[in-house]
Amino acid sequence: MHQVLYLLSGLCLGFVLQVYIASMYKDGSLQSSPGCHNDSVPRNHRHYSRGCSIASLPDPDIAVEGSSAWCTGTNHTNRMCKFRNLCYAPKYDNFVFFHGEHSIKEGIPNNRFDPTLLEMNSIFDHNAQYFNFVDLKTTDVSKFNIEFYHGKSFVFNRFNPDNLMHVLHDDLLPLFFTLKHVTSDDSEQFDLCTRLVLMEGFKPGEYLELYQSFSDSPVVMKSDLESADSDRLVCFRTSFVGMSKLTVWYQYGFTKPQGPVDNIQVTGTQIRDFTKFVRKRLNLEEAGSSFDQYIVLLSRKINRVVTNEAQLMLALIQEFGMRVVSVSQETHTIRQQIDIISKAFILVGVHGSLLSLAMFLPQDSIVIEIFPYAVNPDHYTPYKTLASLPSMKLTYAAWRNTQVENTVTHPEYPPHLGGIQHLNNERQRAIMNSDEVPLHLCCKDPQWLFRIYQDTYVDVPTFLETIKDAISKRTHSTQTSTSVDTELKLFPWKVINLTCQIVNVHSDKYAPEDTNAGLQLSWQPPWNLLYLETNVVKYEVWIQSDNDETVSAYILPMTEYIFTEGIKHHSTYDVWVRCIINDNLIGPFVSASVCAPS
Repeated sequence: MHQVLYLLSGLCLGFVLQVYIASMYKDGSLQSSPGCHNDSVPRNHRHYSRGCSIASLPDPDIAVEGSSAWCTGTNHTNRMCKFRNLCYAPKYDNFVFFHGEHSIKEGIPNNRFDPTLLEMNSIFDHNAQYFNFVDLKTTDVSKFNIEFYHGKSFVFNRFNPDNLMHVLHDDLLPLFFTLKHVTSDDSEQFDLCTRLVLMEGFKPGEYLELYQSFSDSPVVMKSDLESADSDRLVCFRTSFVGMSKLTVWYQYGFTKPQGPVDNIQVTGTQIRDFTKFVRKRLNLEEAGSSFDQYIVLLSRKINRVVTNEAQLMLALIQEFGMRVVSVSQETHTIRQQIDIISKAFILVGVHGSLLSLAMFLPQDSIVIEIFPYAVNPDHYTPYKTLASLPSMKLTYAAWRNTQVENTVTHPEYPPHLGGIQHLNNERQRAIMNSDEVPLHLCCKDPQWLFRIYQDTYVDVPTFLETIKDAISKRTHSTQTSTSVDTELKLFPWKVINLTCQIVNVHSDKYAPEDTNAGLQLSWQPPWNLLYLETNVVKYEVWIQSDNDETVSAYILPMTEYIFTEGIKHHSTYDVWVRCIINDNLIGPFVSASVCAPS
């Protein structure tokens, strides 16, 4: 029955309103010279881009200079290094560091093989991303034929360049913020002449245009460095290796079931800074503050198909009175996909990598994710997590097929696409009869693959209700939100002019000759308090005697006070004070003030 509906859906598609952008964008050639040794330059690097032409520079004498490295980070998962004269030996597929009397090795651990020096991608502690180098002496330089790449190069591995979620989340977002960190430029967010060197060895892939948009110098593939000359080395005058992981919000289940990373640090503001950069570099017009009321349906043509797609599109048009734009990898370039989604109101798609394009949606848009039968939305949340990032301002909802009769399974598919015919009969029956995929690790669980590659007949009434609920939730969210970023945390600075003295305190007004010691403290509020929105202002005071390790702590609402508890005339005290506003924004302590007897 569903196969018949699928055929009818295909026939009906011609009657459904669709938007297809057929005009191809002019290809801006972003090429530059790597700065080469003599004339032995790969052909695709002989062209120059405006602004990145490198004057003819003499090759450095590595036999004299050697290689150098300046590294930051506490371990291999967060370490980043800048290299001078880092070389690569294509024959051995190894990087080479020439040690000489002028070599600098700053921040390199004593045991850089435990387990490695650093990682070439943002994936946390994945041994396929480990980076290290082979040691040689500068006296060995003369034994090699060396070709130089002058200028700056950023050397890294793409994780999975055929999957858009991995391209954006694992490669380009971390690349964007790493380049801003290591190659900041006065006129741009980073030095656009920094060449990208992709060392994982994959083919260019359909998303190479996105990688190229990050540099005005041509991307260098690993295959560009290969040579039949066994004595050839390719050396990079200035190179950066190691990628920031601060923008990562999701882990894929290599060591535990997939889910959001602990302590997510990236915000919607940073994501939109990235998407704005990408749009600009792709020569796409700036998305306005107001956007057209249309729905984008991410259409899948080969697997995970919505079998009643035409019916669903017609229902969306009739129910919401909006245009429905069908977008797919087969009919639209990545540039066109980004451009269309950047102006949409609602994005609808089956769980898959194209939903990562939700990061390009305007604020206050809606993301609807479709899950096939037996796939629990709570277990697979990369796009829900994206939509929920602070300041991202997207409304997310999931629709799940709960009716087994509305699924079309494909046990005949290859195993990597969910086929199960390679399994024994008992295992096949167990998978076919399952009603929910159990938690699992990445990446070849047959039950997960079988269910995620199903085709789905979407129950239109319940799907429309899901969208209506999302619109209602979105409306409430926009009405209650303010222009002030609720995630913005502005902390008070240090208190000013802290003074202290030991004074006499009369313990009994009827016996003024009886006195006790008191510690009189006073200070002024932090200077930036005048500019902060405060409901409650308090001060935390720590007092420690010079002959006692115990610290007494107090919370006060005032800026002047005389402490008497435990205070003695002939003791010396260290005092620290800090400001706390709104009960949870805690400023830094002012440097300790020493209070001694006069």
